[in-house]
Amino acid sequence: MKLLRFWLTILAFFACAVVLTHWLAQSQASPGQDTQTQATDTQKTNVKEYIELLGSDVQQEKAQIMGAVLRLNKEEAEKFWPIYDEYEAELAKLNQQRAQNVQEYARSYSQLSDERANELVKAELDSMKQRTELANKYHERVKASLGPVNAARFFEVDGQLNSIIDLQIDSSLPLGQE
Repeated sequence: MKLLRFWLTILAFFACAVVLTHWLAQSQASPGQDTQTQATDTQKTNVKEYIELLGSDVQQEKAQIMGAVLRLNKEEAEKFWPIYDEYEAELAKLNQQRAQNVQEYARSYSQLSDERANELVKAELDSMKQRTELANKYHERVKASLGPVNAARFFEVDGQLNSIIDLQIDSSLPLGQE
């Protein structure tokens, strides 16, 4: 738990540093750059949301967040949610497999053989490949059902939420420990 707090603090620090850097750059910019100021405000809001989500069970809230962002009408929702449920079922299996690999790495960290380290890295790379293939498959299905704009929104939000879930999974890694 201490390690998780440590990494969340580091992540929050870097996120704040990025926001602060953009804010400082904007404060020195010429007055006619309102669009950039709006982008910086969006970034600040997003970073705050990401940090808040890191402490929550994103997996449980993912569908609710997705629904709020996509704002589908009834007809679109009837098309989307069955596809989304299938996608999430397949993705959950991949995430579970990935979490098991990360936990195995954490358990064997201090006595990791070259062979086992190589196996675990290959498993992680395979997991990444499978997730990319899954994202491609379901992006096409969502695009066919709802059109390219909603498919792009789905892909964007899903990617961001999966990044947060990945950070939560990775929080069990013993980085920096001997």
